[in-house]
Amino acid sequence: MALRRVTIRSADGKPIELKNPQSTLKGIKVELVAKEADKVFELVARLDEVPPSTVSGNVSFETSVAGRPKIEVPVIVNVFKAVKWTCCPRASVPLRVDWTLVSFQRVPSFKFLLDP
Repeated sequence: MALRRVTIRSADGKPIELKNPQSTLKGIKVELVAKEADKVFELVARLDEVPPSTVSGNVSFETSVAGRPKIEVPVIVNVFKAVKWTCCPRASVPLRVDWTLVSFQRVPSFKFLLDP
């Protein structure tokens, strides 16, 4: 349904290891994708299940960097309630519109540069 990506790269070009991506929010699946072996990764968060209302939580992963063993990325899933609108009640066929709008964002927007 919605997808967000965060790029993680080694600050000095030395190899790093990233593993165990997790989300505290139900319905968000996360994975780490190696873009450049042991140096550049992409954290991919996919919203598979829309929550009933706006929620916030974290997406996290573990690193091999001594000073940063775990990184957490705050996320917000904004859910705007369905709008129900009926037009022309006197018409023989009234018009009705229903929809739900979902916004999925990481807060704040930033790139991770890890210094091993």
